[in-house]
Amino acid sequence: MLLDLAERARRIEPFPPCPPEERDEALREMLDSAVAVARGLCSMCGVVDLRAAILERREIGIARYSQPLRYDDGRGLVDAAQEALDLCGYLAREIGEDAPR
Repeated sequence: MLLDLAERARRIEPFPPCPPEERDEALREMLDSAVAVARGLCSMCGVVDLRAAILERREIGIARYSQPLRYDDGRGLVDAAQEALDLCGYLAREIGEDAPR
């Protein structure tokens, strides 16, 4: 499954300028891939209900920052990219590598 996700990620290259429908389609594919990765990681950690886990993370964010994630601040893709880079680092460390290949 993860090899399939990696292959899908290599195919997705939504560099501006691209029509909004292509951008949205690429983002939908990335979201689907991210959900699959989250589901796999959560199951490895014993989390069964992904939706409940997402809602719990939202509540943690509200408790910590006094507000939910903001989606209107123009940072959505930047924040997502930074979180994706962090994920790569966490997973590389978990398997004993210094950095992703």
